[in-house]
Amino acid sequence: YVDCGVTAKLTGRSGGPPTKARVRKQIIKDINRTEYWMTAEECVDYGLVDRLATQDDLFRGAK
Repeated sequence: YVDCGVTAKLTGRSGGPPTKARVRKQIIKDINRTEYWMTAEECVDYGLVDRLATQDDLFRGAK
């Protein structure tokens, strides 16, 4: 499942869903580009990660 907003951004068009192969090729192209950096928040928006983990998420209850 890929969010509609993400797929529209990936394909540069709206109106009709892109094929999975086309989306996959675009993702591979984007993540392999050395001049294309994303912040953590941009990775969430792009759909590469579901959410960001904070230190509290990781170490809650650790003493």
